Amino acid sequence: MGGTVNIICRNGLKMVMHTWRDKEYKHLDILENEISTYLRFEYKINDKKEWLHVIEKGEEWY
Repeated sequence: MGGTVNIICRNGLKMVMHTWRDKEYKHLDILENEISTYLRFEYKINDKKEWLHVIEKGEEWY
């Protein structure tokens, strides 16, 4: 189990922001990949960093 978070920067470049592998499952072979795609907005409100995930074709957010 693990994952990779990719980002698209303001200038359009794509970069890997974060990767991880669960220590308990790291020794196992990867048999299947599942891709989740969502849009994340980061913004500041009252000098506090906030973010919002938009999922399900824009119908849901958290």
